[in-house]
Amino acid sequence: MKTDDSAILSVDFLAGFTIFLVALIFVINMMPGLLIGVHSSGVDYNAVAYRTSVILAEDPGSPVSPSWELFDEAHKDEIQRLGLSVSSDTPNILSTEKIRKFFNIFDSRQTDDFKFSMQDYRDMAIFGDIPYSFNISLKEVSKPALYTGEPVPKSEYGYMKRLVKVKHYSSADLSGGDLNKTGVNLPSVEQPHNYDCGISFTMKYSELFDKTISPAYRIDPKNEPLMFKITDFSQSLNSTDVKYVTLDKVRFVKDGVEISMPYETIDNKTYFFTIDGVQYNMTPSPPVDMSDKSEIEFELMPTLMFSSEITSTLALQFNFSYEFETNSSNYPIEGEILYSYNSPHITDPYLTDAVMEVCIW
Repeated sequence: MKTDDSAILSVDFLAGFTIFLVALIFVINMMPGLLIGVHSSGVDYNAVAYRTSVILAEDPGSPVSPSWELFDEAHKDEIQRLGLSVSSDTPNILSTEKIRKFFNIFDSRQTDDFKFSMQDYRDMAIFGDIPYSFNISLKEVSKPALYTGEPVPKSEYGYMKRLVKVKHYSSADLSGGDLNKTGVNLPSVEQPHNYDCGISFTMKYSELFDKTISPAYRIDPKNEPLMFKITDFSQSLNSTDVKYVTLDKVRFVKDGVEISMPYETIDNKTYFFTIDGVQYNMTPSPPVDMSDKSEIEFELMPTLMFSSEITSTLALQFNFSYEFETNSSNYPIEGEILYSYNSPHITDPYLTDAVMEVCIW
């Protein structure tokens, strides 16, 4: 019996060719995954380094109001992103306080300060599914470099360098000699010749928070501290006329009314108050003898409960008591200073140059 094998061969050929095509398609689809570790790892690291540098230099982070750098340890888990810029409108201009928090520069004055872990940086600055190693540095002009992460390897890694600027906060800096220019005559010729006076710094928040001024140069009590410094206090007194002078209390006055708060306890979340480097509360007991004191420093923190009320006026008042030898032509240190832009006693915010480098591997 004669058989025809041609039909069987055709079926076998089609079946084999179909299997070959399926296998070829499968191999082609697998090739990118097989080669990715060989051919694109450097590009991937560079991309991650670039993305991380953008987040750090151009993004203010999250949350924004209140800003993440104001969070204490109890609220650390609420921080979502560690951007360092002053605002989204000021890319490449970094916040001093965000830099301090990001690089784990511990502030011993704050009892609830905390540090970020390596995993925190991965979760809130680098992102991605891979547990990247990293080294992030910032070198500001005339200051030591800041680092976080691991030592940079000699092998391949992604790299990004950015030129940035750092915003420095405003401050009120006065000498006691600037505040004792007026001779005071007391009404009574009889002893004791007592005189109560003060030094007052007034902040009109609506004027400070001027949106026509770039956030890079804006005085922003909502997010940044305000600094007050009086130097050469005792050196500016006429010691032959002054029997004694004491600082009795410091007070906050909002819109003409004294703020009710626990002035007798030190509150490091609200303010830092020192005289010649020694910390005090705002009702020192006994009053501080100022006859041999040189420097008063007061830092007003943005976490103050009314610093976000931008329509209000806040005064910081230092109250002093004097006893003079005579009742005429006395020169106490006293005065009222408006904390405002372009004041001769106020240093406006300013910028300095810095270099940020991000290495990822």
